[in-house]
Amino acid sequence: MSSKSRKRSTRTRLDPEAAVEFLPSASQDLAGEDTVAKQWESPPWSDIAKRLGKAFEKRRLGKLLSGWGTPGKASPSAPLLAGIAVANEHGVTPQHRALADLAWGYRPARKSAFADGWTDGVGEQIARIERQLAMGRIGSVFLAESILWAHALPPLIGELSETLWKTLCQSLDRLARHSLAAKWTGSNEALLAGELALLLRLRLGDLASETLAERAADGFEAWLDAGEDSLATAVQGRGNEARLVLASALRQVALLKPVVDRKLKKKRLGTVIDLGCWVAAMTRRDGSAVFSALSRRDVRDDLAPAGLFEAIKRAFPTRLGPAIDAALGHGHSGGRLAWEVSLPESMWNSDAGGTAAMLPEWDVRRGRIYVDYHGGFGIEVDHGRGAAIVGPWDATIEVDGVDQSAAGPWEMSVEYSDDDVHYLEFEQRWTGGVRLQRQLMSVREDRCVLLADAVIRDADRPPARIGYISSFPVDAALTIRPEAETNELWLEDAAGRRRGLLLSLQSNEWRVGPSPAKFEATPDHRLRLQAVSQSPRDNGGSVYAPLWIDFQQRRFNRPRTYRRLTVGDALRIVDQDEAVAHRVQLGSEQWVLYRSLRGDRNRTFLGKHLIADFYCARFQTGDGSMEDLVTITSHEVDEEPTADSEA
Repeated sequence: MSSKSRKRSTRTRLDPEAAVEFLPSASQDLAGEDTVAKQWESPPWSDIAKRLGKAFEKRRLGKLLSGWGTPGKASPSAPLLAGIAVANEHGVTPQHRALADLAWGYRPARKSAFADGWTDGVGEQIARIERQLAMGRIGSVFLAESILWAHALPPLIGELSETLWKTLCQSLDRLARHSLAAKWTGSNEALLAGELALLLRLRLGDLASETLAERAADGFEAWLDAGEDSLATAVQGRGNEARLVLASALRQVALLKPVVDRKLKKKRLGTVIDLGCWVAAMTRRDGSAVFSALSRRDVRDDLAPAGLFEAIKRAFPTRLGPAIDAALGHGHSGGRLAWEVSLPESMWNSDAGGTAAMLPEWDVRRGRIYVDYHGGFGIEVDHGRGAAIVGPWDATIEVDGVDQSAAGPWEMSVEYSDDDVHYLEFEQRWTGGVRLQRQLMSVREDRCVLLADAVIRDADRPPARIGYISSFPVDAALTIRPEAETNELWLEDAAGRRRGLLLSLQSNEWRVGPSPAKFEATPDHRLRLQAVSQSPRDNGGSVYAPLWIDFQQRRFNRPRTYRRLTVGDALRIVDQDEAVAHRVQLGSEQWVLYRSLRGDRNRTFLGKHLIADFYCARFQTGDGSMEDLVTITSHEVDEEPTADSEA
C-alpha cells in the first residue's frame, strides 16, 4: 500500500477577527502609500496579490454561477447586472457594465467609462461609500453597485495602486458591516449587504472576516424563513427592487457552499420561488417591468442568455418555467389544460408591501391589472398588447364646496378571487366626515375591468353635498377618441386599432341633456371623471363613480348600451346616494352591477333581492336570470328576502 505525505502549508493565515484591522483605514490619506503599505508587509503584498489572482482564476464566476446558463456575447456578464436597470429606473450604466465584465474575467469592451484608467472611478466610489456611511441612508441600488466592485477586486489589483486597492477593500468592508448591523434581517438592503460580505470573503479570503460572512449567511437563511415579510419588502414600492432582490438571492444560494460551506435544501427556497412568481407576474410582454418607463432594450440583461429569467427557469423548471414563458408571451406546449395546471395562482397581493397583480390568466394576451397602494395609489391596466392606463389614480373631494384631503393611508378592505373574477377593495379616510372606497375588478373570462370610487358619508354626519373628481393617465402610445354622440371613449393604438372601450356608467349614455357625471379626456392625456351627489337627504351625500372597460375586440363593433336601474326598498325607489344599480350591454352579452352606499338593507333590482355592499353578475337575456360573479357583503349570512322588499 502506497501513501502520500501531505505537505505542511507555509502560507501565512490571518486571524479572521483581525482581518478588518489588517486593511488600511479608509480615512487615511491615499497619498500616504508608504505608511499604509507597512500594514501589509507580512505577508508581502506581492504574495497577497498573486494568491488573490490564483483564487480568482480558480473560482471564476462562470463556475460559481453555472446554474444560470452560458452567457451570450451580447451581454456576457448578465448574471451580475440582473435587476439593476429596473431598480435604479435609469438602466445599466457604462460603469456597471465595465465592472461586471471585469468581474467576469473579460477586459471591458467599453473603455469610454474608464478612458483614463480606473483610479478616478475607484476614488469616487470610496468617497461615495464614505458619504453614504456618514448619512446613514444606504439604498439597495448603491449596495448592488458595491457588489460589482467587490466582484472585480482581484482583477483591479493590476489596475490600481496598492494603497487605493486596499482602501477600496476597507470601504467595502465597512459598508457591509454597517448595513448588516443597521438593517432588519428581512430588508432588501440587509440581503444585498449579506451578499457583499460573502463576496468579500470569497474574493479576499483570509483578508475578510469569516465571522461577517457567517453572519451574512445566517441573515440570508433568516430572509428565506421570513417568507411573507421578506416578500413584502421585495415587492414594496411598485416592485422596483423585486428583480434585484431575486437575483441576489439566487447568487447567494450559489455562494453559500464555497464561502461558508453551507448547502440549502430546495424545500427552504419557497421564498425564492414565490418571489420568482411575483417577478413573472409583474413583467410586461416585452420583458420590461410594470410601473417602469424602461424599454426591452434597457432590461436586456435580464432577458439575455444566463440572465435573470433564464436563471429562474433553470433553478425551478417545473414551478416557474411555464410562468416565465407565459409572462414573456411565449407559446405553451403539451396542451392548454396541462399548461394551465402547471402555472401558479393568477392573483398576487401583498398587503404589507402595498402591491397587487391581478392576472385574468397567465396568458399576457388577456390583459392585466397592477396596483401600487404603498403610500399613494397607482395603477397599470394592460389591454393585452401593452399598457392602457398607467400612473397615479388621483382624486379630489369637496364637502359643501370645501376641499377635503386624505387623512390616512390606503387600507385594503376586501380581497377576493375565484375562476370568475379578481376583486380588490380599498378604503381611505378623508377629512370632512367621508371615506373614499376604491374598487378594482377583473371579469376574467370576459376581458372586462371595473374601476370605481365611492365617496361614503359617515352615518353620524349631517347631510352634505359631495363633489368628486378623479383622473388617471393614459399610456402615451394610445390615443383617446371620444364618440360623437355618446359619452363613450375609445383607446386606439398608433395604427388606429381600437384597444379598449370605456363607459362611465354613472354618466348619461347620450351627450344631450343633464348628467350626474361627466367623463372626458384632458389636454395632458388623462381621463377625468367628475360626479356630484344629488340634493342631500338624511345623512346623504354619497357618490358612486364606476368606470367599465371592455378589452374584448370582438365586441367593439356590436350594438351597445348601458343604463342605470331602479333600485327598490320596501316599495320605495331609493335615492342615488343610497344605492345604485347598472346594466351594461355589449352585443348579446350583458352584466349588472349593484352598489350599496348607505344602510344595510334588503333591496331589489331586476327582480334580484339581496343584502350586499357590492354585487356583479352576467345577465342572461334568454330567461332573465343572473349568473352571479361576485357578492361582497359585511354580513355573515344574507337575510332572506321579504315580500315587502319588492319594488
